[in-house]
Amino acid sequence: MTRLRAASGRAARAPWAAGTPLSAWERSRRQRFEDFDGVLRKTLLFDHLTDFARYCHQHGIELVLLNNPVHPFFLQVLPHERQDYDRYLARLRQTAAQAHAYLFEPAPDGIGPPDLYGDTVHHDDAGGAWLTAQLADYLIDNHLIAR
Repeated sequence: MTRLRAASGRAARAPWAAGTPLSAWERSRRQRFEDFDGVLRKTLLFDHLTDFARYCHQHGIELVLLNNPVHPFFLQVLPHERQDYDRYLARLRQTAAQAHAYLFEPAPDGIGPPDLYGDTVHHDDAGGAWLTAQLADYLIDNHLIAR
């Protein structure tokens, strides 16, 4: 993959584009997600979010759960693609609602702008700036921080 110089001075990857083969990491995720129902059952997020939210509330902490959007090609990693991801989103939303936690979804369908990624899940520098701006706006709009 082509390397670019990021604003930070460190190497950055070119945006992840159509036709880019899945990396070894992404292929390993595909193997891990073959039993997607098993992954959803085993993840600790859903089991402990309510307890964590209760702890935060008891200590005056406003919990904001962030669903980091993925690159459109991430869906290729999942066995039933969009259907699996939609089930994950539904469970995440249900769990956040039950926990009375804020759920910030910068992309309502869970899919981010494709030109903001270095691979199928990790933002590049531009994606990080986009996500930071989206999060700041969300926190301000929900009166969780002052402008």
